[in-house]
Amino acid sequence: MNHAREEILRRVRRALKRDADSVVDPDTARDTAYASERAPRPTWDEKRLQRFTERFEAAAGTWCRVSGPGDISGAAVDFLHGAGLGQKLQLAAHPMLDTLRWPDQFKVACVQRADPGLSVGLSIAEAAIAETGTLVFWSGPRAPATLAFLSEVHIAVLPLEWLVDHMEDVWTLLRKRDGFPPRALNLVTGPSRTADVEQTMQLGAHGPRRLHLILVG
Repeated sequence: MNHAREEILRRVRRALKRDADSVVDPDTARDTAYASERAPRPTWDEKRLQRFTERFEAAAGTWCRVSGPGDISGAAVDFLHGAGLGQKLQLAAHPMLDTLRWPDQFKVACVQRADPGLSVGLSIAEAAIAETGTLVFWSGPRAPATLAFLSEVHIAVLPLEWLVDHMEDVWTLLRKRDGFPPRALNLVTGPSRTADVEQTMQLGAHGPRRLHLILVG
């Protein structure tokens, strides 16, 4: 086993033109990896936002668009009323959500961990991928993963400038953020679903049965 391992490492060193005693500086290795040649990526004729929303809808997601952060609560209230989902929700302790104003009759709790019986959760998506209609969430005190996975209905908020074309672009965007890398990074494409039972698609099998996105900007 040791001989095989050493042979593999010897070939790697030879390909990298390094000797067995060379030490690679972590910062240099990271910069080299980030500067790697861009691999071929798919293209499309639609604009980025159109591509994303088409793919998002194809995955059974719904969405709306508001002009600024101050309109987030109004859009969420409209969605909840239209869907008959009541007046109670839990939201992430995120700076973008701290100053939102809610109707007096709404019961809104700002949490760092969602309750197991959660019906509606609201959190910030750190990025979105136009190619696949995917939302990107990371875990942390201001972004509880439980809001995205325990709630029956998940409302996500995404600033439009965080929408990128391809998955590879997500890393370029997030590396500039405080707190990167997070402990976990979750990619979500539409509500939870399964076709295990008689090959019939069922939503909400292992997580939210509805995913609604509020685009900001």
